[in-house]
Amino acid sequence: MAGGKAVVTGAGRGIGRAIAARLAQDGYTVLATDIDGAAAEDTAATLRAEGLAARAAPLDVTSRAEVAALLDGIEDLAVVVNNAGIAATMEGVADVSLADWRRIFAVNVQGVFIVAQEGARRMGEGGRIVNIASRGYLGGAGMPHYVASKAAVVASPMPQSKTAPAAANSAPTSTTACAASPSSALTQTEHSFSFVMMAA
Repeated sequence: MAGGKAVVTGAGRGIGRAIAARLAQDGYTVLATDIDGAAAEDTAATLRAEGLAARAAPLDVTSRAEVAALLDGIEDLAVVVNNAGIAATMEGVADVSLADWRRIFAVNVQGVFIVAQEGARRMGEGGRIVNIASRGYLGGAGMPHYVASKAAVVASPMPQSKTAPAAANSAPTSTTACAASPSSALTQTEHSFSFVMMAA
């Protein structure tokens, strides 16, 4: 598959930036995306300075329209890495607001679903979707909304095959998906550098 196009969400920093770099080093043309467009461009510029193929685009993974428009402009889409996510504040179940619960799930669960679904619809034979979850899904005190969102990523059914949209009678093509669960990493959260269970 090397030599095709790879899209990485949440590629402006941390684990997403490292994933984008590895894919570029492996021969993919990488599109680094992030809600922070400047951070995504910094990742792409760093890779281009190393002689690697990369470009950047701002992306809100909770917007199906944005995701679809972005992916419509990509030919030979081979890899999608769903890394975009946000970390939670340290709160117990009794203290988590419904607004915060919905905010975490909108990005960490709904965003993963939208990108995976739209990506699968546009991939050819052998496409790969990697959803970045977290060891945090095993549970932990203080971030019930984050833990639940990562458990959802691990448990969610993802597309393993699709019918190519070009024609109703076209042969099925295989697109596989998996979840990867990193352990603790020093990453930049929304407000500061701190140890969290997954890269935001």
